[in-house]
Amino acid sequence: MAEEEMGFSANMDLMYREPSVSSVPRDVQTVYLVISLLVAVGCGLLLIFLVWKKEYLQKPRHYLRCNLAVDDIIFVSCLIPLEICLLFSQDSSKDHLFCWVQLLIAYPTTASMFGTYLLMALELYYFICKPLHYRAKVTTKRVVIGVLFTRAFALFFGVGSELLKLLNNTGDTLRCTPEPMGSTTAAAIFLGILQAGIVIAVIVVFVLYYLVFKEARKQQQRDEHCKLWLYKTKAFNVMAPHVCVVAVSVASLLVMIICVRAFLTRNEKASDQLIMTVRVSKLLYLTVSSMVNPIVYSFRQPEFRRALRELFCRPAIQAPLNLSPPPVQRRRNVQLDIFSASDTGQWTSDQESTSTPPPPVTEGLYGGETAPSPETQIGQADTHSHHAQPPNCHRCTP
Repeated sequence: MAEEEMGFSANMDLMYREPSVSSVPRDVQTVYLVISLLVAVGCGLLLIFLVWKKEYLQKPRHYLRCNLAVDDIIFVSCLIPLEICLLFSQDSSKDHLFCWVQLLIAYPTTASMFGTYLLMALELYYFICKPLHYRAKVTTKRVVIGVLFTRAFALFFGVGSELLKLLNNTGDTLRCTPEPMGSTTAAAIFLGILQAGIVIAVIVVFVLYYLVFKEARKQQQRDEHCKLWLYKTKAFNVMAPHVCVVAVSVASLLVMIICVRAFLTRNEKASDQLIMTVRVSKLLYLTVSSMVNPIVYSFRQPEFRRALRELFCRPAIQAPLNLSPPPVQRRRNVQLDIFSASDTGQWTSDQESTSTPPPPVTEGLYGGETAPSPETQIGQADTHSHHAQPPNCHRCTP
């Protein structure tokens, strides 16, 4: 363990203070971090404001987007300033403190993000595969309970692992070193449970992807009577933003863990290529996911585009006017003369069917796709059965 700490201290000094490696791109790194901070925080706050301001955005699935935006804001607002301070710090004795604070924030926020991804995948599963049960299963109360559970799990095991490491520290200074493989300390156990939770969440998300695409493909092939590729299904268009944000988060986290683990457990001096790889992977982990989440997963939705147009006072896109001629109105005296000796029951049925107003147009979910409710299905079934019955023929007597 002492050898790992010595190797980590030497490599961290090279990573941030070696002139040939870090001084040249330091300004570029700072500009990139500041721009990423502004974009992530600005988009997250705008997302929360739109959901709070617009009544038609106050739905359970958008509350999950707000929860993800809160995690992104906390993540970048805490970690990016710490990374900038670490870049410009002249006192190398504070490096371990900066590293420990970063882990104290990164562990719970990352676990909360992946828990939110799991809740979003469940919401999409009910929307596509079980539309009749969507409104009963996906409610505001259940979303709040799921969010509270994921946050409690992330805070307890994420913060707890770092606090236990701090309590078990016997030296004069805090040592930010990785837990050795197979360690049985309390901090290592807490961290292992947190990492297992993240892995399980990712596995469940991909299983839900498989179930959704399989069911949606089967239904669409049955309705359209043709064999379709995966990218041609409607479910793919609905779930593509979610797949994108999850893939970006998993890739950035996995690459960063592999690179940093190889960097920190190295006892000898690290090569320049390894140091640059670690720097790039860490920058991508700190910035890319938090910028992609609101832009790709939220602002591409039609409802949010409409809210943005209304916010910036841009006119909404109106549908083209219907230029078809109005229906010809029959005069009452002609109707009485024509139908006096005809089927009165048929006329009554036709009049009721033509005078029935059209059903109200409701705004669809996920860009026009609407999950039908059980009441709508029952009403439609009754209407079809009513029109399917043959009319009663009553011959009028002269």
